[in-house]
Amino acid sequence: PGSVTDLAWRPDGSAFALAVQDRGGCYPEYLDAQIDLRDRDVSWLETMVSEPQSKIVGIAWSSDGSRLAYDVYSTDLIGRLKIVDSATGEVQELIDTTQLGIPVDRDLPVTLLLSGWVKPAD
Repeated sequence: PGSVTDLAWRPDGSAFALAVQDRGGCYPEYLDAQIDLRDRDVSWLETMVSEPQSKIVGIAWSSDGSRLAYDVYSTDLIGRLKIVDSATGEVQELIDTTQLGIPVDRDLPVTLLLSGWVKPAD
């Protein structure tokens, strides 16, 4: 039970990541969210990341498929942009909405919306 909030194919087409919201909790009391990796035959490979009491709203692979960026926010109403390394599972937080000067507002929460990666210049 739950819902898929986003899907992204690994650039080589070998697998795809699914952002899943368990049991469909309602704002702001979201239940657990996770990103699952599945192969082309839809077989589960691994859970790449788990975010308790959160909602993952966007995911995107790096051009080499080594990292997956995702937007997440939780009951603290702070939006965060994070990256998970697909080989090690290490998660790095890049920025959050408070660092951008956006105040936490229960009536008008703000999240980050990931649109994709920019490939560095050669």
